[in-house]
Amino acid sequence: MAALFKCRGVATRSNTSFVKFRFLLPSSYNTRTSYLSYPYSTMSKFQLKWGILATGGIAESFARDLWPNPETRGVNDIEHKVVAAASSSSAKRAEDFLKEVRAPEGAKAYGSYKELVQDPNVDIIYVATPHSHHYQNARLCLEAGKNVLCEKAFTTNAAQLETLIKIAKEKNVFLMEAVSRIYLNCLMSITNTLN
Repeated sequence: MAALFKCRGVATRSNTSFVKFRFLLPSSYNTRTSYLSYPYSTMSKFQLKWGILATGGIAESFARDLWPNPETRGVNDIEHKVVAAASSSSAKRAEDFLKEVRAPEGAKAYGSYKELVQDPNVDIIYVATPHSHHYQNARLCLEAGKNVLCEKAFTTNAAQLETLIKIAKEKNVFLMEAVSRIYLNCLMSITNTLN
């Protein structure tokens, strides 16, 4: 999942430079392009700071997938960093999770999801709770103004998803379901052939 964000370019606004990260979708998908915009310094790489909401096996796999240096994939202008995690059971469980995934020193452990979404150091939150809880957890993140990557299945019904999309648009934040299989070349080829 770490390779999903790619630098689109730099735009200048009021003597401050911003970097825009565009999420790239296969051309066969009819969706609006989503951007993450943050202050950009030409002195260093952009650092995307992740919060992990839940501490189960899928969250551990995702956090470990952020380890490889993006330069191994030809991406030179970004790095991913896990800066916080929250467990619904205890801050100790979140602390153990951060140690297990070798998060950098200083990463914060929270015993509640509300504490995580209030952390100003978190740019984007990966929601890894059971899918029956995705709606309430993703909504919590979005309402706090956080960008969200939510594990599949996104929600349990279309009405919930429509609500999340509405909130994301109102808050001008990024929202996406973590479905990596759509990026497999064989599936893209099949989709293109069928279209």
